[in-house]
Amino acid sequence: MKVNSTVATLYHRGCTGRIGRTSHRTTTRSACERKPDQGCAATRRARRQRAGSVPERTGSAGKRRHVEGRAASRTSADPGTDREGLPAGRRRSDDRRCPVRDPASALTQQVASLEATAAHSYGQLFYLSIYFLCSHVKMASMIITHYGREHFKLQVGDLTIAVNPVSKDGSGKTARYGADVCLITTNHPDYNGAEQVQYNGKAPFVIRGAGEYEVQNVFIKGFSTEVELKDGKEKKKYQNTSYVLVLDGIRITFLGALHEMLRPEHKEIIDETDVLFLPVGGDDTTLNPYDAHKLSVSLEPKLIIPMDYNEQTLPIFLKEAGAEKVEPLEKLTIKKKDIEGKLGEVVLFHEM
Repeated sequence: MKVNSTVATLYHRGCTGRIGRTSHRTTTRSACERKPDQGCAATRRARRQRAGSVPERTGSAGKRRHVEGRAASRTSADPGTDREGLPAGRRRSDDRRCPVRDPASALTQQVASLEATAAHSYGQLFYLSIYFLCSHVKMASMIITHYGREHFKLQVGDLTIAVNPVSKDGSGKTARYGADVCLITTNHPDYNGAEQVQYNGKAPFVIRGAGEYEVQNVFIKGFSTEVELKDGKEKKKYQNTSYVLVLDGIRITFLGALHEMLRPEHKEIIDETDVLFLPVGGDDTTLNPYDAHKLSVSLEPKLIIPMDYNEQTLPIFLKEAGAEKVEPLEKLTIKKKDIEGKLGEVVLFHEM
């Protein structure tokens, strides 16, 4: 074989798989003349295939299968074991095939999954129902109407509460309407006209003293004080009952014919109040306007409704409260959310 006399020294990978320095001038040797561990990869593979110890490459994708030994392994295997030597139905931990599971365990897991799905669905249905009710049910408002002196009507939906209606023998104006509950603070003709609110088939439940009451889902608590009121030309001692009640989520304190400042145990009963009905007297019977203002500041109500005042005492109280420009209302309609954030706001009414 003739080759160019120019010798090029190259680094290349020879048939032995080793990197070496060799000359371009080489001679070829047949595959049969080489040692078993020499020659190219194809040659080595051919030798081993003839010897029967190497998998045969078959198919266009190059998949391998053992030519020899497979049939023997199948016939010699134990019928109760697989070809890996494990009991039937068992797999090695690193086997990628799906393991055989207990049917009862699988059924239990499916039932638990269905129960969890059902619970989630019922939970969603419950919250959707609450959202629907809150979106479509209109919450009731409380309507307050003043009839003079200490006579007020509180209305929430179909419930009507009358407080201190003037009797036919009293010195104030009378009013007739039907009430469900009637609160009487003092057994005096100016405040004890319960018969005036028994009208149109309604007979009110009358509360006349201290204690705890629950009437038509309204919780009422009363505590007693003493007061001197005019009875004709003379003064007479009476028991006055102040009431605390919660109506439509609004906490109301009605002091009635209060003459003295509240004691600590009374303030503890009141605790906190949203709407305070406060007497503003000045004739030595109920609180004078200065004491009335001090008491209102100490109780920290959101709304203050003065009552039982006259032309001399009301301007003094309004000045002390900084509410000289307040305008009287025919009626007051409020909800709990309407009074949030307020403090000591004075509300006046036109007498009906």
